[in-house]
Amino acid sequence: RDVSWSYYATDSDMPSPSTVLIRVADQDANETTSSAVPVRKSSGAATGSVLAFFSDADPGEVLALSSGEDYAYGNAGTALTVPVDVNLTVLGAGYGDAETSGGIDPPANAVATVLQAPPGASAILDVSADLVLKNIRFVGSLNAISIDGADASVQVEDCLFDGQGGWAVRAVGGGDAISIRFLSNVVDASSSNDASGGGLYLEDADYEVSGSEFHLKNDEAEGAGVMAVGGAGSVEDCIFEGNYLAIWASGGSPVITNCNILGGSYGINLTGGSGSAEIRSNAIDGHSSWGLRVGGEMELVLRRNAITDNGRAGVLIDSQLSNVNLIRIDMGTFTDQGRNLFNDNTHPDGNWAFDTQVYVTQGTSEGPTRIPANYNYWGYFNATDINTSIVDNGDQGGGRATVAVGNFYITTSEVGP
Repeated sequence: RDVSWSYYATDSDMPSPSTVLIRVADQDANETTSSAVPVRKSSGAATGSVLAFFSDADPGEVLALSSGEDYAYGNAGTALTVPVDVNLTVLGAGYGDAETSGGIDPPANAVATVLQAPPGASAILDVSADLVLKNIRFVGSLNAISIDGADASVQVEDCLFDGQGGWAVRAVGGGDAISIRFLSNVVDASSSNDASGGGLYLEDADYEVSGSEFHLKNDEAEGAGVMAVGGAGSVEDCIFEGNYLAIWASGGSPVITNCNILGGSYGINLTGGSGSAEIRSNAIDGHSSWGLRVGGEMELVLRRNAITDNGRAGVLIDSQLSNVNLIRIDMGTFTDQGRNLFNDNTHPDGNWAFDTQVYVTQGTSEGPTRIPANYNYWGYFNATDINTSIVDNGDQGGGRATVAVGNFYITTSEVGP
């Protein structure tokens, strides 16, 4: 099986270059040894030395970066863009425990390898080949990592991103195959004031985003903690906190599971002319506007989520859908606990148009919208107050009308799935 391992080597232990052999043994003393892995190390902080270090790399090589002078390679005043055009693994010593510019405390040790560039630099790493990155703090630049129209597989693990004016990672497929694995990273997007910026921008890519944190995407420019345009992949076990918009998926096939999407203005936005989204077992809580917006023609599976305390609506269906069957809010029965939990989605000014768990802005080209929303838990209220749960304020009469939902479950005692 695959395992991750690390070994801290001193200068005397590991001259540069070195060859690493990995030997494994089972309980019966059977041994096997890996092929040779070439490793070179760098501890020079000057921009020129870093560029030379990467430019001399052979395909398949492992590059080891020490903590460098004052923990940093590059600085805030000298442009640094490192091309990565051969397959590499790049390892740092860690991303440290220093607070980010937005006040995020990373869960790490004191050792750090920092790659830094001024905000005007286009990218710290310009990637056109396969790359594995681990244990590095990226500071500054427009985009920390840029992949544009390249056939590349990129894995980023245990890294921290801070001070980018655009994106932590910007990956654009352009017809070539791009695969992104973003694992156990931390993103402080508080400096992302570009016309479009945030944490991850993934266009026509296959992606896996897991165990990561996205904080403080707090301006009103386009962008999100994670923005996926087309492509297919998963966002799972992640934390989104204090973002203007946490996740924006336009088309494609995103699967969003087991995430905590907390605070900020908006939770998840679904747009695009086609595509399908699965949103399962997430907590979507405490946004000043809606928790989930359904726009475009995205086919939706919404199952086992807790959508609570969002200021304008838990779910906003804001689309002239051509097919009402694209929206599936029930996805399960009372007995298999497939319900979503809705509660306390109340606009602070008491505006009835938004004092609701599910709000529909318009009907469909087929006529009045029927939302299949049976067996969800609708919060603590009496059955006579059902109008505050699902409201259609579209073209069907121009007034407040309850959308037919059929066989949904209401109780004043059930605490939800």
